[in-house]
This record gives sequence, structure tokens and C-alpha cells, in this order.
Amino acid sequence: MIKTKEIEKYIETAKISNEIFNTKVENIMLNNMIEKLKSDNTKIPKAKELIEEYQIALTKKDKEIVALKENNEYLAQNIEKIPKIIRKVFIKDLDVKLLK
Repeated sequence: MIKTKEIEKYIETAKISNEIFNTKVENIMLNNMIEKLKSDNTKIPKAKELIEEYQIALTKKDKEIVALKENNEYLAQNIEKIPKIIRKVFIKDLDVKLLK
């Protein structure tokens, strides 16, 4: 009987120790997750800034493309105004294409 009580007491102590250990492990895992989230959250402003810079660059490129198309159309119109004989002498590539 004494051994049974000792065994029960030991089992109860072990259960309590396991619960405390599991709680500590859960707390450590939770703290690790919180730290990872904090680290990831610091990256958000940098990513947002990069996206904004990329959008500005795209807008700038779109404006440059529009300007190039206008310039191309202007040049093509002016080339058409040059007499054919002069075009043949000075312009080797007669196939002038418009950007569209």
C-alpha cells in the first residue's frame, strides 16, 4: 500500500511537472512566433516603399513611351513630305514603320 501511494504521488508530481514544462514550451513557441511577426512587420514599410517607387517608374516609362510614339509619328509624317527622289538617295531603309 505504501508503494502504491508513493507511485501515485510520483505520478501526480510527474503530471504537474509535465504540465509546467508544456506550458513553458508553449510560451517559448508563442514568444518565437511573436518575434517572427514583429520582424516580418518591419519589412512591410520597406516593401510598400519599393512598390511605390516601382509604380512611379512605370508611370514615368509610360509617359516616355507616349512621347516616343508622338515623336515617331511626327518624324514619319515629315519623311513622307520629303520628295521621293531625295528619300531614295538619303534614306536607305524605305520601310518606315510607326510605333503603335
